[in-house]
Amino acid sequence: MNTARSTVIGWGVLVLGAGVSYYFAKRSINDRRMDQARAGTRPPEIKDWKQRIQTEQPGQPTMTSRPNLDGTHIYPEAPSPKEGYRDAAPK
Repeated sequence: MNTARSTVIGWGVLVLGAGVSYYFAKRSINDRRMDQARAGTRPPEIKDWKQRIQTEQPGQPTMTSRPNLDGTHIYPEAPSPKEGYRDAAPK
């Protein structure tokens, strides 16, 4: 069984590791943003996901579409409630 000391040490190491990871990730992201700004490839305005969807052109391939054999794209449909995971369980 863990002692109080080992629990505190474990949490401390976990928090320290998370903090160090955050520091390096943030530094990497900031460096990439600065490089994009210098190269002029960074967009001037920041859009949220709703604005990005509104500006997408219909028929343009997206991450959720898959190509068809004739070059068009198939867009997945949302499953109906009958096809949900609750009905898949044996009764």
